[in-house]
Amino acid sequence: MIDLILICSIHPKSGGQIFLASDNEDLSLPELIKKIGEAFEIKTILIPFPPRLLKVFLAIIGKQELSRRLFSSLQVDIEKTKNTLNWKPVFPMLDTLKKMTKD
Repeated sequence: MIDLILICSIHPKSGGQIFLASDNEDLSLPELIKKIGEAFEIKTILIPFPPRLLKVFLAIIGKQELSRRLFSSLQVDIEKTKNTLNWKPVFPMLDTLKKMTKD
């Protein structure tokens, strides 16, 4: 994301704007867990569990906010950033995760 910061510092259309950044890859929580496992080079085993049952359980124990965070969208719309600054993410998420696990 450093490249986006650099572009924002010099691009004539960036002044006074707010730009969102992401790797432009929308994932579900299970997909994210699998990608992290792949980056660590470990096999991930996901056990199917009914989301509704987990939501009810979390509500019973007073963890509604956790439930909301777990089951809400992980999407960030970066179309404005891409269109205004003619920018696109440089590195795919998996490459970044692998680099993070190596460092």
